[in-house]
Amino acid sequence: MKRIYENWRKYLTEEDPTYFQKIYKIVLRFHITKEKGGDKGQTQQDVRAIPDVLTVISVRGGQKELPGKYLSDLAIRFRVSKRGIDPKIAIADLKKRCLSIKSVVRIDGPYEIDDVSRKT
Repeated sequence: MKRIYENWRKYLTEEDPTYFQKIYKIVLRFHITKEKGGDKGQTQQDVRAIPDVLTVISVRGGQKELPGKYLSDLAIRFRVSKRGIDPKIAIADLKKRCLSIKSVVRIDGPYEIDDVSRKT
């Protein structure tokens, strides 16, 4: 029984050299039209549906309604799961994907880029 326990413990502590994941948090300002696509909530859901996006949260105090559009600051956590990819390139790709959402007219930022990966 002791041998089984030790083998299981060894298995659980092994590291996979092929595994890689970095998680970043950015804040982007979305210009969301009132005329096409969904509302602000639907736009957030559409951003969450983008591959590698983990969470989307409205920034407190970062919402403004203007004639014809909303301004909404969103904190987005996303992952980069391949080595050698510069986070700035990943952010540019993420912004491009967000701009393909019908209701998104423009995106400003990022205003902050934080590496929030778990440190081991």
